[in-house]
Amino acid sequence: SDLASIYVHGTQGKIGELFTRAREQAPTVLFIDELDAMMPRRPGLYHAYAAEVNEFLVQLNEGHKDKVLVIGATNLLAKVDEAMLRPGRFDKKIHIGLPDLAARIGVLEIALRGRPQEEIGLEAIAERLKGKSCADIWQVVDSAAREALVSRRGIRTMDLLVD
Repeated sequence: SDLASIYVHGTQGKIGELFTRAREQAPTVLFIDELDAMMPRRPGLYHAYAAEVNEFLVQLNEGHKDKVLVIGATNLLAKVDEAMLRPGRFDKKIHIGLPDLAARIGVLEIALRGRPQEEIGLEAIAERLKGKSCADIWQVVDSAAREALVSRRGIRTMDLLVD
């Protein structure tokens, strides 16, 4: 959102400024979340938006030579302009899937840390949370914490069981 501008081609200028600052302060890592929103497929895009994508393309070229590493994240890779995904721009694609059992246990441990609780069978809860994202798991813990708070007690295993 820091790159957005209300002016036509204003975002283009902000993209250029961002990369200029990154080169001046290199080595630099730029992280762009929701890559699909910043770099959508161009066919059918309004000209100003297509120009923004073009500006990103120009800035990404040879960025490694300037010691600027750009990392992007998206849940919608198919909506990212295909020119962004070619070698020399975003070379590596790393799929981060849903957490496995060990990761689900780890998320539960972190989410429960510092919260009043009774003895909880984390592995059993984590098993039942198979197919859930880290955000989903965190939400389960937040809901359980609210339930426990209303009841003026620690979080119980039963609070964490979801259908």
